[in-house]
Amino acid sequence: MKVVFIEAKRKFSNMNLDLSALKGIKRIGLLSTVQFLPALPEIEHELKKNNIKVFKAKTLANESQILGCDVSAAEKIKGKVQAFLLLSSGKWHALMLSRLEKPIFIYSGRIEKLSENDISKFSMKRKAAMVKFLSSDKIGIIVSTKPGQFRLKEAFALKEHLEKRGKKAFIFIADIISISELENFNMKIWVNTACPGLFFDSSNIINIEDVKNIEKFK
Repeated sequence: MKVVFIEAKRKFSNMNLDLSALKGIKRIGLLSTVQFLPALPEIEHELKKNNIKVFKAKTLANESQILGCDVSAAEKIKGKVQAFLLLSSGKWHALMLSRLEKPIFIYSGRIEKLSENDISKFSMKRKAAMVKFLSSDKIGIIVSTKPGQFRLKEAFALKEHLEKRGKKAFIFIADIISISELENFNMKIWVNTACPGLFFDSSNIINIEDVKNIEKFK
C-alpha cells in the first residue's frame, strides 16, 4: 500500500493583526508550523510596518518552518532577537521553543504570550521524566516508521550506550504509536524518537532530545 503525505495549509484573509501584545519588542524571530506558512508574508509585512525587525532562519523543510522539537531554526537566530513569534494552532511547539529561554508569542488568530504557568508545568514534567529515566534500569525506545520521524540509527546508538551502563534497553518499532499498547509492556520509562508531541500523552515518556542533554552518545 502506497502512502502519500499532503501538507495541510490554512487559508488566510483579512487578518487584522493586533500587535499590542508585542509592546516593547523591537527584534523578533518569526517561525511557523506548516499549516501557517501562507500567513508568514503578511505577518512579516505588518511587523516591519510597525518598526519591528524580523529575523527568520532557513531550515531543511522551509524558511522559518519549525518541525516538532526541532528548534534549530530558532537556535540560529536566538542571539539576535528579544522574543519569538510562532504561527501555530497549538502550544506544544511553543513549549518546545521555551527551552531557549526567550519570551514566546503565539499567533493562531490573534497574538498571545505563552504563559509562565504553561512553561513551569512543562519544565516540571520534563524534569520528572528525566528523573524517571535516570532511575530506571529497563528502558523502552520508541521508533516510528513514518517519513521524517524514522530515527532507528539514533535508537540503536542509545540502546548500545545504555547497555554499556548496565541497563536493559528494548527498541519498539511501529507505524502508529498507541499509548494503550505501550502499557502492555513492563517499562517505567520510554524514550521517544518519534513525534515529540507524544511526550504530552504520558508521564512515562521522555523525548530523545532531553535524553541527549543528560546522556552523551553519538
